[in-house]
Amino acid sequence: MNVAELHPAFVHFPVALTITGLLFYLLGYAKWPEFQRLALVMLAFAFLFSFPSVFTGEKAAEVAKRIPTIEQALERHEELGEWTRWVLGFAFIVGILSQMVLKGSQTLAALFFLAYLFAAGFVGYTGYLGGELVLEHGAGFRGILSFSPLPFEELPKGP
Repeated sequence: MNVAELHPAFVHFPVALTITGLLFYLLGYAKWPEFQRLALVMLAFAFLFSFPSVFTGEKAAEVAKRIPTIEQALERHEELGEWTRWVLGFAFIVGILSQMVLKGSQTLAALFFLAYLFAAGFVGYTGYLGGELVLEHGAGFRGILSFSPLPFEELPKGP
């Protein structure tokens, strides 16, 4: 199996965990405080899954570059994917400080919410751009094969 094929599988974890985690955080703020801790755990896993998402995305980009006219959209998605990883990490660090180190700080709690909201926006927009690559440019792995001068069996394998 080519590592590039794993990108869709990995990338959905940060998307689902970040957006669901933000909803859990809001539920925790409104009604069930224990949901806020769960939201932080979900953010931690989203951040962790961002590493294989970026790695497999880089491999998928090597294959997708065979598609004519994709370069600009691909670069934008790649760059935003890198930024998204670090925004998730920043939000996670602020969450640790807010919920475990400096409990009770309203300022830090507000900063955590804003960082989480910002991270969810980054994740959502990066995912949207990834969807555009697949739907508008044909960057789905099987679609890329039609642009490849190599048969599927001869495509580069993982690292």
